[in-house]
Amino acid sequence: MLTERQLRNVFAFLYEHQQWSTEFQSNECQSTLGGARSPQERLSALLYSMANTQSKPKLDELVKFWERLHTNYSAESKPSIATFCAFLGVDTGQPLTDLYNGLRAQNGWGKKTAALFVKNVINIHKSTRRRLDFFHDARKLVRRIGDNERIYLPVDAVIERIFYQDKVKAYDSFRRINDVLHDMTKHDPSQMLIWDDLWFWGFMTQKGADGGRSMEWNAPKFWAMRSHSKDDVNEIEKLANGFIKVVQA
Repeated sequence: MLTERQLRNVFAFLYEHQQWSTEFQSNECQSTLGGARSPQERLSALLYSMANTQSKPKLDELVKFWERLHTNYSAESKPSIATFCAFLGVDTGQPLTDLYNGLRAQNGWGKKTAALFVKNVINIHKSTRRRLDFFHDARKLVRRIGDNERIYLPVDAVIERIFYQDKVKAYDSFRRINDVLHDMTKHDPSQMLIWDDLWFWGFMTQKGADGGRSMEWNAPKFWAMRSHSKDDVNEIEKLANGFIKVVQA
């Protein structure tokens, strides 16, 4: 696991260069939701997109969720976090935490995909592209995220590689990594959105598979992602190499 000093240095890098990830994620959301004609269609598009990020989607389980969504929520003309959490069966007064916990408990969903969905809900409703909004109460909720909320980092193999440096990983790395970061961000949960940029820089700076990932600039991954600004490749490569140095220092 990275030391506290390393974590603070990594956070400083992510904070300083967050505009690159913000633009990338905004373009990704535009690609995913831009063709939807209504708030309900945009919500559905994001749910399907997040569920399909799983390497092996549990289709036999997910069908139960999709059927219930269609039967019990698709007629909601004005979707909100409040009504969607009610549909998910959870209401503790912490709407963003409820959104995560409620979705995580659904058939075919899991911790990472639920965390990805919540992260995108926040980013979409904090962005300047208001035409992508779908939860009518979300902009007010994400303007200042209460310190009683928990935002979860969608931990995957890329992020595990950064934290554990190819050493033995914790049995439940999702919980372990999130516990460490929640302790660091407990007075400002919105900082978890900056930590999410670990995937942006980590994806482009790793080669190999889970059996052995090296950290180095990976140009094919950069060029494979449609939402990167290709004119900025030299600047992003320079920053990516800087990210590697900070992580490995």
